Amino acid sequence: MLLNLAVNARDAMPAGGTLTFATEIIACDRACCKTHPARQPGRYACIAVSDTGCGIPHGIRNRIFEPFFTTKKAGEGTGMGLALVYGIVQNHKGEIDVDSEEGRGTTFRICFPLADAPAESQPEHAPSRETFSEQNQGRVLLVDDDHLVRNVTARMLESIGYQVIATSGGEEAIEHYRRNPADIDLAIIDLAMPNIDGCETFRMLRRINPAIRAILATGYDRDSVAQAMIDEGMLGLVQKPFDVQELSQAIGAALVKRG
Repeated sequence: MLLNLAVNARDAMPAGGTLTFATEIIACDRACCKTHPARQPGRYACIAVSDTGCGIPHGIRNRIFEPFFTTKKAGEGTGMGLALVYGIVQNHKGEIDVDSEEGRGTTFRICFPLADAPAESQPEHAPSRETFSEQNQGRVLLVDDDHLVRNVTARMLESIGYQVIATSGGEEAIEHYRRNPADIDLAIIDLAMPNIDGCETFRMLRRINPAIRAILATGYDRDSVAQAMIDEGMLGLVQKPFDVQELSQAIGAALVKRG
């Protein structure tokens, strides 16, 4: 969530500027809830992400969280970043507000309800990264057009034992796979990409090798598109933001299905 907001802030300041993260704990009483109907009385953890960039035009401010809505040029953005942020906030029963003025910057304020009690401690025998590395072997073709997400995911996969070939989109992935189909054990393909999306990328990879193992990566819950791709032969679904254990389990399950 913070990564996506930071990327947006960077893009809004092409000539440079200041990116600020601020946190605070607030108490919301009944009066506060009247001005914020989505909240319940209680304590909230709030995060403000501010930039000194170009600001958001008033005419599009009510559309910025729409999936696939973007003001960037073709190939520069998918319009999924803020939609993913909004989804994360909603899934955690939070609230997000935007304050922006053209030419003077933007602030996103996110508030999450605090738990009434401390989280339960982690199980004593939770798998360590060393355990992952012992179990996971193979070469993964990672396909994602967002270089920050791609780099973080590649490091995550390497940390749990996989070799990674990271590609920046469908075209690069298809070209690499055409040259080296026998070297790839599994492909992880992002759904929303410009030019060639995840669905078409999978179909073209499958033409090269009908037995290819692949799982779909998406920022959304299982929807009709994701389900259709699984019906076409994808072996699983991983949801962004990735959890290292869930990612490892999804890859392991996919490799077993066609193992």
